Amino acid sequence: MDKRLCQVCAGSAVDQETGRIWWLLSSSGEETGDGFTNAPPTCRACIPAAISQCSHLRQNAAVFTVGAYYPYAVRGDVFLPYLPPVVPFERNALVRFDGYDITHCVARELVVRLHDVQPAVTQGDTPWAG
Repeated sequence: MDKRLCQVCAGSAVDQETGRIWWLLSSSGEETGDGFTNAPPTCRACIPAAISQCSHLRQNAAVFTVGAYYPYAVRGDVFLPYLPPVVPFERNALVRFDGYDITHCVARELVVRLHDVQPAVTQGDTPWAG
């Protein structure tokens, strides 16, 4: 995700003309602004295939371009320090990088904050729906 590579083909998800990053997300009703996601970007060429292969996206796909993104948090299990046996105190927690718990977390996925999120402009022949 930090290299702005497409989650489908591993090519660049950056639009060469605008410098904006293509992002395919599950629709939340939020059309613009900032948001958070654990999903990597998807290049424009792979968006139709991603939507057709994922039943959830066929019902809820939203295509955006993003101006920038920043690491925000991780999702993972938090363990209490110095307390054997080592068992998770909290599972699947959202732990911000600036929080105390980050040093006691086994992360499973990165969560990024999207900045300057704009709905993708679709052309008449574009096969995706948002």
